Amino acid sequence: MKRFKSFFIMFFCISILSYGQFKLSPLPFKYNALEPYIDSTTMYIHYNFHHTAYVNNLNKALEKHPELYKKDILELIQKLNELPADIQTAVRNNGGGFYNHTFFWTILAPAGTADMSIKLEQILITNFGSLDKFKAEF
Repeated sequence: MKRFKSFFIMFFCISILSYGQFKLSPLPFKYNALEPYIDSTTMYIHYNFHHTAYVNNLNKALEKHPELYKKDILELIQKLNELPADIQTAVRNNGGGFYNHTFFWTILAPAGTADMSIKLEQILITNFGSLDKFKAEF
């Protein structure tokens, strides 16, 4: 029960801190889904604290310039030099971190749940002779 209460309090605090234009998207898998390659504790900390910090810091920087709320993350980053000077560093660092992590979660998948593209499979077969030979080498 104590563990549940601690989790609930932490979840509530993270939810409140994440209020703003940019949000922490839900993970497309459970924290332990990538084990044994990435352990659940690492995933939990990285997602709930590291990525959340980027979200919160980016939203905090944009509070000073609410007219920027209508822009998406790519527009903010692509036109970084056009942003007010006082938030360029915060948007570069935290906006970049937000975007990179949002993308990162989408390219991870538990073993055996994502099909390899035909193009990648052909390249590996051409370069290594077969998928099994590629796997054996790496």
